[in-house]
Parts: sequence; structure tokens; C-alpha cells
Amino acid sequence: PKATNMPSPPPADSSNNNNGSRRRPRILLGITGSVAAVKGPQLASKLAHEGSDVCVLLTRGGENFWTKAAEYDPQSWEEFNAQIKNEVVDGDTASPAG
Repeated sequence: PKATNMPSPPPADSSNNNNGSRRRPRILLGITGSVAAVKGPQLASKLAHEGSDVCVLLTRGGENFWTKAAEYDPQSWEEFNAQIKNEVVDGDTASPAG
């Protein structure tokens, strides 16, 4: 299981922190062992494009369907891969992976 962080553009609107600067929403997107996981890259890309910092967390079951997303929706998969940072975390132990 892996997690990846996606950079995002500044949001149009967001909550202010104590010093008055805007903070981007941070979203943890959990992908589990469901066929709906093939929509994960599309959802993560959309959230990042709208100004959120998105971290995708894959369970072992979700990883199987996640890899099928490239075949299901190649355009969303390419957009997702273009946006992600190379930060990977093992979702079962929440420790940095390899």
C-alpha cells in the first residue's frame, strides 16, 4: 500500500490561518478494495486542480484496482501522474516505503 502527495495550485478561497494568509485544504483520499478505486486518479486530480493538497492512501486491496485505473481511464491516469510528488507511504504501517 502506498500514499502519494499531489501538489496543487493556490485555491480561489480557503480558510485563513492566524496570520491572515490562506491555507489550502488538505485531503486524505483513501482507496480501498473496490472497483470504484479506478476513479481514484480522476478524483485526486480534480481535487488538486481545485486547490487542495491531496494525499492518496492505498490499502492492499485498493492497490489491485488502482493499478487497473491506467487501463480504465488513461487520460486521468496520465494527468494524475503528472501532478504527483514522489512521496510514497506504506498505508498499512504508515511508515515511508522503499
